[in-house]
Amino acid sequence: MGLSTKDRTFLGVIDRLKFLLVLMAALILLYILMVPSEQIEWVTAVIGFALCGVFLLTQKLLSFITELDFELRKVVNIVKDSLPEEQRKKLYPDG
Repeated sequence: MGLSTKDRTFLGVIDRLKFLLVLMAALILLYILMVPSEQIEWVTAVIGFALCGVFLLTQKLLSFITELDFELRKVVNIVKDSLPEEQRKKLYPDG
């Protein structure tokens, strides 16, 4: 059971977005340093929208990780149940 194409695409997009977010943060910092103070409100609004996007992506990533954790636990339990008693006690001394 591997990752689906959709999951691989999502993780690839997240990797590219990390780079783009760092680049965007650097550009916004440069912009803030170069603009007059009355335009700072506009920059703050842009930063707010960017942070909302980051929050939504983080939520998607966390739900993806939760789903992977659930699938992994299911697979581990299936493997654990299929082992003979001696190997199960050796590999899983807690239970």
